Amino acid sequence: MKDKHIYNKRIMDNTKAIQYDNLLREYQKLENQLARVPKLSIEDQSKEIMVGVEYDKTNQKKVNFINQKMREASSLMMSLY
Repeated sequence: MKDKHIYNKRIMDNTKAIQYDNLLREYQKLENQLARVPKLSIEDQSKEIMVGVEYDKTNQKKVNFINQKMREASSLMMSLY
């Protein structure tokens, strides 16, 4: 019975490791997508009323979506261990 418990634990640990690796790859893909979203030029950023605006409205929506997916992946990774 003890051997079966150890075997099941190893399977669960291996499954978690695979899930973690998959989530980490997804997170890295999202980071790459985020890096490819065009930022406003320095000139356009300086024209914005709000400080810290780096993207136009369309790209800001993309950035927000990607950031949300990154938070979800990160949360799932942390919940595995």
